[in-house]
Amino acid sequence: MLNELIQESHARRQRLLAELPLNTLVLMEGAKLRTRHHDVEYPFYQHSNFWYLCPFDEPDALLLLHTIDQQPTSVLFCQEKTPSDTVWTGASTGSAKAREQFLLDNAYANNEQDSIIETLCVKAQHIYYELHHISDKLMEVIKNAQQKKRTHLLSMSDIRPRLHNMRLIKSGIEIACIEQAAKRTSTAFVDLMKHSTQCKSEHQIAARFSYQCARQGSMELAYPSICASGKNACTLHYINNNAPLYSDQILLVDAGCEYMRYASDITRSWVPSGVWTNAQKDIYQLVLTVQKTLVAAVKPGIAHSHLQRIAVEQLTTGLIEIGIINKSLAQAIDDKDYQEYYMHGCSHWLGLDVHDPCPYVDEQGQASELLPGMVLTIEPGLYLRDHPQFGTFGVRIEDDVVVTETGARVLSNAPKSIDELIALCQ
Repeated sequence: MLNELIQESHARRQRLLAELPLNTLVLMEGAKLRTRHHDVEYPFYQHSNFWYLCPFDEPDALLLLHTIDQQPTSVLFCQEKTPSDTVWTGASTGSAKAREQFLLDNAYANNEQDSIIETLCVKAQHIYYELHHISDKLMEVIKNAQQKKRTHLLSMSDIRPRLHNMRLIKSGIEIACIEQAAKRTSTAFVDLMKHSTQCKSEHQIAARFSYQCARQGSMELAYPSICASGKNACTLHYINNNAPLYSDQILLVDAGCEYMRYASDITRSWVPSGVWTNAQKDIYQLVLTVQKTLVAAVKPGIAHSHLQRIAVEQLTTGLIEIGIINKSLAQAIDDKDYQEYYMHGCSHWLGLDVHDPCPYVDEQGQASELLPGMVLTIEPGLYLRDHPQFGTFGVRIEDDVVVTETGARVLSNAPKSIDELIALCQ
């Protein structure tokens, strides 16, 4: 799969440069190692936009794209480790191998950055970079070049909006990566459901999920797992995962692994003992019905924001029918009564980031319409706190969905009907 991603990243670089003015320079700094404490570092994790243009997975790299002299060119600067460095941290790819492997026009050691970049900056008329992801050192190089220019002041612009627009429509390879991550996550969920009564605390659930993903080859999780038993599910981004696990209360697990850096994001809610109360069933079935309605609504041409309107209307209708809200539908929505029980969006983009930073509005400020190749989550939920009839618990059901030519295809396949959940838990 990496070779296919390398081919695609080469095509993306060509496409990006073709859309930019001549005499343009694009500077993309890769991620650096970050210190955890003293002389221990966090595991390295490459910036998503950098990976999108070049899946080179080593720290301290810099990707330079330019159209100077009307010639689209891709250049990588990277580490050249000494024999001593290699003893401690292993070999690096090196510039010669990186040039060939990642289909680049040139590659150099990092110590050649300043002179090459400054020379190109002097010739350039436009510079694009990632806002908030540019080092003081690189800015100093650009400043020095600016002082040497005698004509044409440099214009500097943020490249992120262009990249985020490109990332909105996924290729077939990208969808396959997300689907593989979703399948591995779904497999881990099935294991959790079968063995959740053997776990005595939320952290054991989290540990089991991580293990099951790693066992399948996915060492990275897409985000910190949410493993929330009982009332903890009412905290939307609960990541403490340190409370006892109650077998008769709903357990909400929101978790996902990565495959080739592409994220999955799945949520399931179930009673570990397999013995559900009527209140738990009523709320769960309402959320499940709305989730299925939302998935069925996904198709090309509808606005992404329309999904939230459906979620609000359907959840509010259900809350009225089971007696939690005692108003007409129109009045309850106008008064936003549903927000006591449902306070988040029902969908977000998914890709290299679990919350892919792609736009939700177009250039005219209108809500983005769904198009084939877009990947999004569908995740309605309900959260009750100290309700006199239903008690305190939360339910969220989330799947990963790709927009097709005619509708939608669900990429995740973890069980979610009450009957399926009961059968797995018993």
